[in-house]
Amino acid sequence: MAHRRNAHLNLTNDNNNRPNRPITPAEREYYLASLIRLPESERPQIINALEVGTIGAIRTAMNAILNRARQNTQQARNLVQQQRQIREDLRRRAMVIPTINNFTPGIAFEIHEEFKNLKFDKFINIIRTVIGRENNFKNRNYPLNPLIANINNNININTERKTNLIEKLNRIHEIFIYYENFRKILPYILDAIQYILMQPQEVIDAYIETFTTDCLKAYATGSGESCIRGMVERVFMSYRDTMSTICLDQIQGVITSPLCKQEYLDILNCFLLSKNELNDYFKDWHSEYSEEAANWTKIKRIENFINFVRIKLNNSIRFADSETLIRDYAITNINVLFGGMKRQNNKNKNTKKQLYNSTKFNKTNKRKNKKYKT
Repeated sequence: MAHRRNAHLNLTNDNNNRPNRPITPAEREYYLASLIRLPESERPQIINALEVGTIGAIRTAMNAILNRARQNTQQARNLVQQQRQIREDLRRRAMVIPTINNFTPGIAFEIHEEFKNLKFDKFINIIRTVIGRENNFKNRNYPLNPLIANINNNININTERKTNLIEKLNRIHEIFIYYENFRKILPYILDAIQYILMQPQEVIDAYIETFTTDCLKAYATGSGESCIRGMVERVFMSYRDTMSTICLDQIQGVITSPLCKQEYLDILNCFLLSKNELNDYFKDWHSEYSEEAANWTKIKRIENFINFVRIKLNNSIRFADSETLIRDYAITNINVLFGGMKRQNNKNKNTKKQLYNSTKFNKTNKRKNKKYKT
């Protein structure tokens, strides 16, 4: 009978509501993000439930938290409202994106796509060659603390600025430690921090500024904060803008940058061009060639833009790695702009002539039809 009852339950219940249903990656990431809404004392229970990995464990943890919260009326009201909002948000998201892997890439996923293009093994080998056995800036429990210590010891910035940067790093730390693969990627994070703190103070300052800004002001809407995964990826992606800044004069071929080392350029070669970089190149190209390009063929515009980027980039290795990306960008963006402008101009110029020819053709056809009508 017990077997029949269980069979009946499996038939009547929605598969998504089964207690033993594994949680999806989207649900896991969302519940991790929701931890910051809960008191610190309640977070371990949700984390343990996520390790179990079933929807039933999550519900049990949430119900236990709510039961404890009901002892305090006001706390109960707040938690109930928050949990309802979490469930409602998750329900709406599940209607569109069943799992995080099937999410349609948008602005929030640009950093993820750029991270996929990073030559990670080459990048890690370069910094580990420099690090060697050094580990004086590695803190497994609080990976960002060595950066905070550097800020505290920096005599070149005032107290207000120090406080602001430290608050930002603490905010980033309290979020990204909940990344589901954090322990797996932690050794690489420690290597990245160790390498940066072995560099001149100017490089360290540039990295901290880039990292905190990219994490906490990633988007123009909402809170502006990057997602958990994005913050972890920016530990490494911030190297790109840092090295570009330090070696800018040398990259442009203006003068030799005194702080720029060959290893910085080698690190930069591990990154493909980003969409923001291509946008900047496109603005410069359009400013210089927009009038001429209006009379060029589509192919000539594309090839001219690609050659323009090659010259401005002044880095044969990085250009070769990014050439497919540059070409795709040119095909997608350049001819759409010029094609639209050209079609509009031709239409305005020839409207009267086309209308006249169309009217004349219709009148001729009517006369022919009358002549041969039986």
